[in-house]
Amino acid sequence: MCPPPAWLRRAHILILEEMTMAESMGSACEGLYARLGELQTMTRTDAVIAQYFEDSFPHLALENLDEISVATGTSTASVTRFVRKLGYASFRDFSRSLREEVAANFDLPSDRTTNDPMTDEPGAMWRSKMEAARRSIDIGLNSLDGETFDRVVELLRDDSRPLCLVAAATGHALLDYFRLLVRYYRRDVILLDSTDRMAHQLIDLPDNAILLASVFDRHSRMVESVLRLFHQRNMTTVLLTNRSSTPMRRYADHVLLVSSESSTAFRSRACYLILLESLVAALAPADHEVERFRVETMQGLFDELGVFIIP
Repeated sequence: MCPPPAWLRRAHILILEEMTMAESMGSACEGLYARLGELQTMTRTDAVIAQYFEDSFPHLALENLDEISVATGTSTASVTRFVRKLGYASFRDFSRSLREEVAANFDLPSDRTTNDPMTDEPGAMWRSKMEAARRSIDIGLNSLDGETFDRVVELLRDDSRPLCLVAAATGHALLDYFRLLVRYYRRDVILLDSTDRMAHQLIDLPDNAILLASVFDRHSRMVESVLRLFHQRNMTTVLLTNRSSTPMRRYADHVLLVSSESSTAFRSRACYLILLESLVAALAPADHEVERFRVETMQGLFDELGVFIIP
């Protein structure tokens, strides 16, 4: 396994050093992108700095005032005025808040390993993971954005619009599971390859295509690139994530937040699976006869191909 990049290791060291101060002052009320989005007016200089902030996050968290000034071709006073316009008390507060945001949104499985001794209780790990899954589901129930969920369902229900799916690592496998189920109810579902073959899948994509992207914990450059591509082409984008302040939100038309608790290095995906299965269930045809026909047609294909043993 490749070690995390140097900038991320440095960010984690810095955030640990500042954790006590951050707890006493409270965490940043909003992430950088939310603050940028709330600006009503900007000068030409402000716009240059804002664009640099957008393009340079998360590395921006480790840049000092002089470095940002040189990179943007503006004065240090202009940068300081702009971060205050964003609601930060000072440039130091800005840097600290960004480091918090990086630490909260870019953690690694290695950050969640524990040295707590295992008990001798039978099934202790199973019980621990079940409790983590239950916490995720409880949090998910309390934070469910039903209106956004319904809007996403209406989007996905229109099967005249191709649906593209993209995720990295384990997220790719989970979206493959979603693709297999949702094909019972709609056509044109494409799971994008996380390789250079993706370009071949996108070359003939119409302008009305929909992208369903998923990103958890780690920041996938590949997923961000696809989201940005769809966004720049004015295509509809949906993001599933467990990070409320992920910078990828700026490319998403709709965001569904999913809780993911962890008692070990790897977070529970129980709530995420429930969300995917809920989307599938919501896409079932309202006419039960139509649904029965689709399911029986798929079952007939399984039988013809000899996929399963027929009792």
